[in-house]
Amino acid sequence: MMRKSSFLFFFLISTYVYSETSFRGHNRLIHTQSYSSIGDKNLEYSQSVYNPRLTFLYIRNDRHTFEMAYELFLSYDQFRNQLLQENIEASIFNYRADDLPRHLVKHNLYNENTSQAVQNLDRFYYSFSNDDMDLTVGRQIISFGSARIVNPMDVLVPFDFVMVNMEQRNGIDGARLKLPWGNHGEWDFGFITGDEFKSKNNAGFFRVKIPSDKIDLSLLAMRFREHRLYGVNIEIELGGWATWLEVGDVKLITDESFVRLSLGGHYHFKFDLSLVMEYHYSEVGSGNVSDYLLVAQSSAFQEAGVFLVGKNYFNTTLAYSVNPLLSLSTSLMHNLGDSSTLVAPQLEWNVSENIFWNLGVFLGLGKSPGNVLNLESEFGSYNSSIYTMLKHYY
Repeated sequence: MMRKSSFLFFFLISTYVYSETSFRGHNRLIHTQSYSSIGDKNLEYSQSVYNPRLTFLYIRNDRHTFEMAYELFLSYDQFRNQLLQENIEASIFNYRADDLPRHLVKHNLYNENTSQAVQNLDRFYYSFSNDDMDLTVGRQIISFGSARIVNPMDVLVPFDFVMVNMEQRNGIDGARLKLPWGNHGEWDFGFITGDEFKSKNNAGFFRVKIPSDKIDLSLLAMRFREHRLYGVNIEIELGGWATWLEVGDVKLITDESFVRLSLGGHYHFKFDLSLVMEYHYSEVGSGNVSDYLLVAQSSAFQEAGVFLVGKNYFNTTLAYSVNPLLSLSTSLMHNLGDSSTLVAPQLEWNVSENIFWNLGVFLGLGKSPGNVLNLESEFGSYNSSIYTMLKHYY
């Protein structure tokens, strides 16, 4: 009995001495108003959201890590077009074997005035790391590619350009093993579970990073929802520019196939100014405006994370720190085929320690559609939105 008590005592002491436990999170208040691109530019919808998030992190011996993050989205929405709400609600958390009930509260859904409380268990994983391996099991972030604006290789949790209330990617369920190889090289294996562990909903991947001191080259092979992706990602520094080439070749189960690529660079100037420029090509897109609706209804949009309907784009982001408390940025996504542009200026002010205020706009420039079935340009058909956000981190 004495030996068992002594063992338990020393185990608890060692756990306390060699471990670190922390809580962190945020509170965010977000208000968004969106105006129609058609006719009189009337208010299409408005949304007010309170988003608290709490993260628990446990680290022991710099080898064992457990993280859990839970958040709520409490919103009050006003919709002029109820179909728009249905489209928003159709965005579900993919690649999760099981999950908490999405809604805690649903009031008047699919009516003009609605309120709801949505919960998200966004992280729940254990990770083990040493000199020979990194193993992570559970709900985690898994993403690929180095492009800054459009990622052709990132089909698991694609990040839409106009998302306002997402600061990090949604967690997905799976297991990932990384093994070092030579100087800066890596073998990377993963299995991702979809709804009810069914094979048609699952994904698996193999990625290898080639050892090199001067260039980062990685190759990716993935099976996702019975589709396939083969990717190449290259990163190299050229004259002070961090440059990248990211290519994704997708083969759908329907025998459709298409290539997407992003080529770009990021440069930091000496006077607190940074510039990102990126060219994006999408084979699945169309050079004819009349085909945009067909592209938007294709399997590539529904299954492979494509969200642009054109073929060729030039995208850029310019960010400037006015002072340590105030920063300005502007992002532009330009469709080279129909000459329409999505402009997204943003201001961020560090009000006080751990408190930030943002003001931003998404403005579609281009020929406006006569109606929803008669598009004249891609971004000219986008709703114009304005949003403000107050964030508190702890």
